[in-house]
Amino acid sequence: MKISTAMDADTRVCQLADSAGYTSAEFVYLYPPGIPLLVPGELITQELLERFRDYLEQGLALQGLSDYTNKTIHVVEWAAEEK
Repeated sequence: MKISTAMDADTRVCQLADSAGYTSAEFVYLYPPGIPLLVPGELITQELLERFRDYLEQGLALQGLSDYTNKTIHVVEWAAEEK
């Protein structure tokens, strides 16, 4: 899905740990260096969630999520309904 489509879509909040299979409506990145790990419109995979967990266990902070606790993520609503 295009980034602009995902950013303009209706969204819902989903637990980050349970978001595999949904389409992201938010950016997730580590800063530095600031390169996105996940962009709006991208499918969230279990492998990606495991990588996020590893980063958090190493004391690194995920950034870009509207939930600063890194517990939830906004996902595209229609994709969530199809899951």
